[in-house]
Amino acid sequence: MEDNNINNILNEDSFTVIEENASEYLKLMYYYKCAIMEVETKFKVLNEGYFFLKDRNPITSIKSRIKSPKSIMEKLKKNNFPFTFSSIEKNLNDVAGIRIICSFLSDVYTVADSLLRQD
Repeated sequence: MEDNNINNILNEDSFTVIEENASEYLKLMYYYKCAIMEVETKFKVLNEGYFFLKDRNPITSIKSRIKSPKSIMEKLKKNNFPFTFSSIEKNLNDVAGIRIICSFLSDVYTVADSLLRQD
């Protein structure tokens, strides 16, 4: 039943765009993956720095993800955006995401402030 809903949302053209431009799509996802790795590293370094300086870790968990091609296409279709790679970059701000979990609310602000002070 879910497949019928997906077929109603997506059409053959949307899959053709990705199939015909697989290398361009993979390149775009590579950029998102590299950005995630860079930001994750910054958070890990911050956490280690707090452990070294204050003998505590404000970050308890770091998780990341990249939106699946199907999910990207569904979101483009839902918002009436064109099925292009530039449209993905321009219109979708949640293709890649990182979730940082802290034990205490005050740690959230501490970590955010520390991240913003970095180069």
